Amino acid sequence: MRQLLASARYIMFLPALSNVLAALVLMIYSAKQTLFIILELLSKTITVGKVPKVTLFKTAISFIEIVDIMLLATVILICGLGLYELFIGGLKLPNWLSIRNLDDLKEKLIKSVIAVIAVQFLVAVVHNDSNLLSYGAAISMVTVALAIFTNLSHSAKKKLQAEDEVYKTEKVIKHILHRHQDSAEQPQNITSIHPQSDRRAS
Repeated sequence: MRQLLASARYIMFLPALSNVLAALVLMIYSAKQTLFIILELLSKTITVGKVPKVTLFKTAISFIEIVDIMLLATVILICGLGLYELFIGGLKLPNWLSIRNLDDLKEKLIKSVIAVIAVQFLVAVVHNDSNLLSYGAAISMVTVALAIFTNLSHSAKKKLQAEDEVYKTEKVIKHILHRHQDSAEQPQNITSIHPQSDRRAS
């Protein structure tokens, strides 16, 4: 029964693989769109000779939207790798992507989500959205809330680590005192040494 429950963690392989495949599809789509935009811009440059500013502006908007898709793919990829590392493990990830618990995964996802939100706001600014003020206020509130949540999580994590260190120190001190008390209660074998009289040779 224990082995069956322990093997249940391999169920997380499916959502982890799904996230990785979804991120791969988004990245392939972004790469294809980037190549298509570059080829289109080159063809217009060759045929027309001088690309209008309107075309360059639209190209810049398209690249910003592609960056948004790539950031979203990064968020999904981090989620997939994090789930696999937490439940199954064994991945050789770089230090900045090391995920030891759910707090690490949440922190990395929050940072990625903030980057996606920032790019979304930039796209809205470029498109000159009519609801830009309310959209910006909503994004600011969400970003501030995520930042506060991250700081509170850091504070709680540091507090737990400090309490854990204090608990370990107290445990070591109690163990040393217990050993000292046991050694003091044990009977000591005292060996008496009788001096031998010197024999003089007659």
